[in-house]
Amino acid sequence: MSEDKPDSPADQTIAWIGVGNLATPIAVRLIAAGIRPTLYDIRADAIAPFAGKVEIAASLDEAVAGADLIFSTIPSHDALHAVATAVAASGKPGALWCDMSTVSPQASEEAAALLAGKDIAHLRAPVSGSVGQAE
Repeated sequence: MSEDKPDSPADQTIAWIGVGNLATPIAVRLIAAGIRPTLYDIRADAIAPFAGKVEIAASLDEAVAGADLIFSTIPSHDALHAVATAVAASGKPGALWCDMSTVSPQASEEAAALLAGKDIAHLRAPVSGSVGQAE
């Protein structure tokens, strides 16, 4: 691995955007493994259980700025567009954005297009299932 890239997830700055039903168990597991992502969600009730355990970003731009890895689990096309806009504007060159939202391929393509020329990689990795499966 190059010298400018962290060696392990624990050494990387991680942002997680959208802490809903499926993402909450994933975030809990990350924290239990010693990984402290910066979290952001527009819903205060989604973030409340994580207060005092990890950094809570006040905005999308704050969440993604400086992150090596950005994960998102977003419920809609419009919300995904807002995240993609923030990643394109404030994301760190060389970062990887892994979008795990279950949205249309078109919405994902539009989000990826916003990153053109930004030196930010985009991975579409939609998830589906239930909270029990995520746990």
